[in-house]
Amino acid sequence: FHPELGSHLIQLFVECRCMDSAHRAFHRLSYHNEYAWTSIIHGYTQHGDYLTYPFELFMKMKQAGKRPDIVTWNALIAGYAQHGHGEEAIELFCFMEEDGMEPDNLTFASILKACSSITALDQGRLFHSYAIESDQMDEFVECATIDMYTKCGSREDAHKQFRSLSKGDVVTWNAMMAGYALHDEYALALNFYKEMQQQG
Repeated sequence: FHPELGSHLIQLFVECRCMDSAHRAFHRLSYHNEYAWTSIIHGYTQHGDYLTYPFELFMKMKQAGKRPDIVTWNALIAGYAQHGHGEEAIELFCFMEEDGMEPDNLTFASILKACSSITALDQGRLFHSYAIESDQMDEFVECATIDMYTKCGSREDAHKQFRSLSKGDVVTWNAMMAGYALHDEYALALNFYKEMQQQG
């Protein structure tokens, strides 16, 4: 395949969850550009049954002289976070910084999710502070922060973060209610639901 056409074909197979076809298309490329590497890594982190292979692909990408960009790093970190491998996701975050890559909002959302999965409250607080310092506190990071605090059992921090928002959306309201429900505080969850309705 021509590299550009093949890269788009890989992405199409990934979106259709056809990883065998994506794998074959990747290996039939005459040249692997950064987009092709990122697409296949993203596919395996999202739809693969294990996470060692996308990391192997990531290392092969580096060995081939291709520098992973923030999209590639995010795909790998998010994959580990979503599959409950929080410690590995945090390690990857550290490797990313050592590689000279600056985290963006999606990186912070993923790494906060990783902290949620292993109930790492202290690390979550550090990443929250880092996101604020990096000016990356958008709605994705705000929701991930609230989710992290509620899942780590820090209702006060979650409530403080929620109240600091200029305008909460349905996602952040849901994160708060889910957090209360997770800790069997159903009356508080119901109160939040009523307040959300009152605010339209």
